[in-house]
Parts: sequence; C-alpha cells; structure tokens
Amino acid sequence: MSPTLSVEDRQAVEQALRRECGISLAANLVDTLDGALHRAAGELGVSPQVLLARVRSGDRRGLEALLEQARVGETYFFRHPEHFTVLQKELVSSLAEGARPKIWSAGCASGEELYSLAMALAEVGLLEGATLLGTDVSEVALEQARRATYGSWSLRSLEDERRERFFRGELPAQVDPALVKQVSLQRHNLVADPPPLTDCDAVFCRNVLIYFEPETVQRVLKTLVDALRPGGLLVLGPAEAGLGDGLSLTWLEREQTLVAQKREAKRPPTTRSRAARPKTSASRARPQTASRARPSSASTRAKSAPAKLPDDAFARALAAARAGREAEAEKLAREVGERELRPEAFLLLSMLAESRGQLREAIDAARRALYLDQKLAMGHATLASLLRRAGDGDAAAQARRNALALVQHLPDAAALPSVEPITAGALRAALGEPADPPRDWRGRGNVR
Repeated sequence: MSPTLSVEDRQAVEQALRRECGISLAANLVDTLDGALHRAAGELGVSPQVLLARVRSGDRRGLEALLEQARVGETYFFRHPEHFTVLQKELVSSLAEGARPKIWSAGCASGEELYSLAMALAEVGLLEGATLLGTDVSEVALEQARRATYGSWSLRSLEDERRERFFRGELPAQVDPALVKQVSLQRHNLVADPPPLTDCDAVFCRNVLIYFEPETVQRVLKTLVDALRPGGLLVLGPAEAGLGDGLSLTWLEREQTLVAQKREAKRPPTTRSRAARPKTSASRARPQTASRARPSSASTRAKSAPAKLPDDAFARALAAARAGREAEAEKLAREVGERELRPEAFLLLSMLAESRGQLREAIDAARRALYLDQKLAMGHATLASLLRRAGDGDAAAQARRNALALVQHLPDAAALPSVEPITAGALRAALGEPADPPRDWRGRGNVR
C-alpha cells in the first residue's frame, strides 16, 4: 500500500473528523489514517482519492466509514466481566427499595457492552423499569446495535448459560427481543454534546478515551462525571483506570479491578432517595494519575488487571512460538494480553501475525501494546519496522523517533521490556544501524 495522505491532507482529515464527529485522535493513532482511508474506500467502492475529497468536504457517510476503520473496534459480550460483577453488587447494595437503575453506555459501538449491561441487570432482577442508554458518534455502529444480531467473535467469551438465556437462534444469534426492548440507542458526540442523561447510577465508557488527545480526554471525563449522581460509578477501560485527576472522583479497588465513584455532595441530594452507602476507607489510596490518555506504569497495570494467569504463561507462549507451535503460542499470548494487560504479549502476537504475512494484524497488535504502555520503546521500534514494510514512511519515521526518544538517556546496559531481553544500547544500535537488528523470537532480525 503506497502512502496516500500528504501532511496537508492528513491535517485536513483530522480537522474534518474533529469538526463532524468530535474525534480528536491521540498522537499514537494519527498514523492509522492512511491504512484506514484505503480500507474505508474499499468498503464504499470508491478510490482513496475520491474518499479523501468526500472527507475533506465533510461528507458524513465518508467520515463515518473512515472513522470505523481508524478505530480498533475490539468489543465482545461481557468484556472485562469483573466490571459487571462490581455493578451488580453495587446496585443491589445501594439502590433504595423500589428504585430502578439508570445507566449510560457511552461509546457503545455495535452494542455488545449495552446488551451485556442489560443482561447483568436481568440477572439481579433490576432490568424491568431500568433506564439503559447506549450512545455512539457513529450511525453505522448504532445501526449494528439496533439489529442486535451477533456472530461467534462477539460471543466468544459468553458462558453457555447466558447464551441460552439471552439469545435466540443459531449464529448469527439474536439478542432476546424482550431484552432489546429495555434499551435505548441514540447518536451522541462525547466531545461536543452535553450528557444525554443525568443522575446516573453508572456510566460505562471503556476503551474510548484512548482515541482522544489529553486535553480532549479531560473534557470528555467532565461530561461523564456530570452525568453521574453523587455516589455513582464511572467504569473506564483497564488501561484508562486512574484518569480524572482534579474531578470529584474517588478510585476504588473492587473485584480486582479499579472503578471510580463520584464523591457525595456536601448537601445530600433531594432528587432521589438512596439507602445508606458503605463508607470508603480513607486509607485506600488513589492510583497515580497523569494528564496523558492512560497510565503506563507496570504498577498501575497490576492494580487494574484481574487475577493473573500462572506466572509461566507468557514463557510458555514464547516457548511454543520458538518451537513452531504458533496456534498454541497465539492462544496463550492472547490470554495473557487480555487477562493481565501485558504489552509484551501483544508484541508477541504482532510477531506471530508478521510471520504469517498478516501485516495489518501485526500493526494492530503492536498498537495495542502501545495503548497499554506508551513508553514501551520496543513497541515503537516494532511498529516502525512494520509501518515501513506497509509503505508508510512518514509514520514509520515517527515511530522510530519515538523509540529513540525513550532510550536516549538510558545507560547502554539498561534492560527494556520486550518479548526477548534487549538493552537500551542494543536497541539504539539497531535503530541507527539497520544491518545489525536485535533478534526476534525466532532468532531472526526484527527491527530494521
């Protein structure tokens, strides 16, 4: 794929996305626009040049097609199941008798999260009469959610009991129409629009903030917090936990994950009657926060992740990859990545995809590693190599600069997180001298 977007074109596309869709892409996602433009053009049956002209003119259909291709879109039923367990327990313990919950799924995409919330409420007898709203900036995604029909990929983590109770028919399976009637869907721009609900018991906005610049993240977080009642829960993605510094939030560790709770007002609210809430221990420390789009320290990942797989799971994945058992290696690495939020697992998935010739999948996996840890130098270096192979020289050069910036002040012997042990000095040499790259899990040169 040859590059399509000039610097001027890319800036125009970014401005159109921001103006029409409210999307202000984080720096590490801007370089996805070239590939997204080609894929969106193919979907619409036009050339990339024609789509580019439509996007620059503000054509809504072209912008939404581009947006759909630019974002990761990784969603499935009961993703991060601990979040739903926290919600169920909190609502059962805190709702006054007869009160019905009000929940907003912000950035609901194709609806898996929204319907998971409905199922979670049904399981504890709180669905009837509840307010459940799903919103997204994309009408394409909302139309998929309205159809409420899902294939095996969306259902891959769903227990048989839930599958039998809440779905009808064979694949693609239809969400029970009685449950579909309990939810509402509408278009909403998180950046530009006020909250569509207020006095919510919970707001779910998971793995959405990664698409925004830090300044935009803070504006969106204020919108989310404004939608909550005092004591209501804000549930973000594990890689986003700890954001919201300066807002009226307290971070709580529940079910081996982190959720935020809106602090009680100084005067008790008069609009809704609530049972007494358990007090949060003052000794429970809030995790360190920063103004960037997500925390990247290993300690924060450990706090926000659920129970870990056995300690040798990643080692077994690497051993399987070296032995040529790639299906086994991929399965183990994906489990480690999803369960432990370990960036190195996604680097291994990237390498496995590259070895199969699946360049786009390799790039996506490398980016997922960087979503979890923006300071992962080897992630930027891997992405640089892949983007150069994809023909995106500008983005590859930027990724290389990112990697070098992260190691420039480290001593040569400093060990870096990666699939295989590598030092800062070795990575600097590899990035500066293409003929002598570090070795990948097969013993071949990987970074050039």
